[in-house]
Amino acid sequence: MSGGSRTRATFSRASLKRGILAVEEAGHTVHAVEFPPGGGFTLILAAGTEQAEVNEWDVALGITDAKGRPLPR
Repeated sequence: MSGGSRTRATFSRASLKRGILAVEEAGHTVHAVEFPPGGGFTLILAAGTEQAEVNEWDVALGITDAKGRPLPR
């Protein structure tokens, strides 16, 4: 039997998913997720992810905002 004990998570699966989606909507990629012993989680971004150039047609058509972020539908 292992000596480690399991504790209940201090966050929900939904909050983790919301965090990942927010990072992706900002144009970045999640490389890893860290779970510190004190609870919670930290999203680690992939190196070299840069914001793509803003497409003026996407802005004009209401697909993205002026910073290239997707607009809610």
